[in-house]
Amino acid sequence: YGTFTPLQVAAIEALNGQQDIVAQVRQEYQDRRDLLVKGLHDIGWEVEKPKASMYIWAELPDFYKPMGSVEFSNRLLDKAKVAVSPGIGFGEYGEGFVRIAMIENADRLRQAIRGIKKMFEEDGYIKKHHHKQQSITRKWKGMTAPEPTPDVQHSTAKVSSVHHITTKEEKAMKKHREGAVKAQMKAEKKAEKAEKAERKAAKKAEAAAKAEAEARAEAQAN
Repeated sequence: YGTFTPLQVAAIEALNGQQDIVAQVRQEYQDRRDLLVKGLHDIGWEVEKPKASMYIWAELPDFYKPMGSVEFSNRLLDKAKVAVSPGIGFGEYGEGFVRIAMIENADRLRQAIRGIKKMFEEDGYIKKHHHKQQSITRKWKGMTAPEPTPDVQHSTAKVSSVHHITTKEEKAMKKHREGAVKAQMKAEKKAEKAEKAERKAAKKAEAAAKAEAEARAEAQAN
């Protein structure tokens, strides 16, 4: 029982060894955070800057909120080629948010920002060279987001104009659900057939027992 011994030894070495790497890693994540937060602000996505985390917990822009976190995440993956975690996966209060991991280097983060910006423009959420601040609030804390950088304008178009594109994962999930339903129906029919056969056998056995009892009674009478 307990933690694997090599892991314990590694933890001891990490705690007792040189700590320079800790400061380097901390600075690396701070640089990634600052780059990503500023980049998202610049394209009109007013996310909050985390104080100590390797993730950004980002509220969906108002334009995309009717989609929900799962569909929005699928759209980011399909249109912007950016993978995020839908907030609903962390519980019901996570709905309306996505979690963005800062595990990639600066160049990859800039690439992600460009992809998201392109998606926003294609969807009609933003227009180039203008800006109007989005209202965003951390409801459980009542904290408003930082002031955005003025270079984009939010569209007044309704989110219904954004057509959902079915992803491969959704198709596979739909196929899996359909297969599960068919398998369940088949199993229910099989169980029903077995139950009928069992009732028929019971009636047959009952009739045989009755006939046998009548035969014995008749034999004793004779």
